Amino acid sequence: MEIRKVQIGDIPQIKTIADSLVVTPKTKDKNFGFYDYCLNQEQYQRRRQSDLFLIGCINSEIEGFCMAYDSGFVKKLIGQEPQLKSDTIFQYLAGLQEDYVYIDQLAVRKPKTFLGSVCAYSLVDRVKEMSRCKDSLIGVVSHFPWRNEPAIRFCKHQGVKLIEEIGYRDKIIFGVYRLELV
Repeated sequence: MEIRKVQIGDIPQIKTIADSLVVTPKTKDKNFGFYDYCLNQEQYQRRRQSDLFLIGCINSEIEGFCMAYDSGFVKKLIGQEPQLKSDTIFQYLAGLQEDYVYIDQLAVRKPKTFLGSVCAYSLVDRVKEMSRCKDSLIGVVSHFPWRNEPAIRFCKHQGVKLIEEIGYRDKIIFGVYRLELV
């Protein structure tokens, strides 16, 4: 599997993969996916500027992607997209006083398959390699109104620990997971 930085021509395939994994209150299988989190083409293109936005592909077919940013890029993104100032996750990230890498989206084309698992692990391993000089790797996973158990198991298998929950008790709660890198 080839792991490389995302290119502009990859954005349509990335959006297709991500959109297939969006979970809303109407979704029947709520065991994995992004909680009501759709980005448009322009937002993916803006995030493409991060050196940590990677794809995994076989024979030019995108099998998955990991959209990650360092703490400086998070601040830049909040400046470019003012609506992120009121986003629970980005508010939390903006308040951190460390040099971190945030994994915003990790998605594979064929979830719950061996190939999907290999792709996800390969992408995260590469992000870890590229982030060695940072303090930590941070990810956020839905805990309520449904728990993203596959993502939680993935975090635990990577040695990532739950450090706290954020959100609104009656609406949505996210678990914040952290892996120390130094």
